[in-house]
Amino acid sequence: MRIGLHYGSVIVGDVGYCSNKQLTVIGNTVNIASRIESANKEFGTQILASQELIESLPNQIEIGQVFTTQLRGQNRSHTLYGFKQPDTVFQVQSTLDRITPHLDEFTKLFFEQLFALDPSFKPLFDTADIKNQRQMVINMVSLLAQGINRFDIIMPSIKEMNERHKLRHIKPEYYLTAGMALVNVLEQYLGKDLTPEVRQIWIEFYEQIVHFVKS
Repeated sequence: MRIGLHYGSVIVGDVGYCSNKQLTVIGNTVNIASRIESANKEFGTQILASQELIESLPNQIEIGQVFTTQLRGQNRSHTLYGFKQPDTVFQVQSTLDRITPHLDEFTKLFFEQLFALDPSFKPLFDTADIKNQRQMVINMVSLLAQGINRFDIIMPSIKEMNERHKLRHIKPEYYLTAGMALVNVLEQYLGKDLTPEVRQIWIEFYEQIVHFVKS
């Protein structure tokens, strides 16, 4: 996943017939952001920001590499900024986009890993078909990706999930096992993109869930 960031005015509105409207954003700012996104490939980066964006957020961003280039379709040079440290939270949140095209296989591997780590899980999910298991995985990864850096906003959802799990006699400690199963499967899909830092964030997040449901 590559991202281009730019700052400026845009036009936002619905486009299309009444039965098929789509929210659309247009304007030169959008075009430049798209060109900046493409420039990531040239420079081997994941996120690049324009000088206009950096200047709008003084002293709030740790700048890394600086590039000067003429973006496609533009008649002037642009200064683009990388970031000093990789955004591990962004990498975690992008997990869902990476596994979405492979959800059926991902689900199958997740439950295989889960049952291999702790066979006592198997009777708990015997009544769940592949469709329900798939939805469980979608809900789990979506929830974690949303709350990885804002645990407070997902606390109500975790509390509700824990109440349901109590009916299945699922203990708080089981979440750590599920977390390890998830990380093991993510390693297969993300490869080197699952850095030690990102891996540790996932594990610590599950530890946070255990602490929360125990309290």
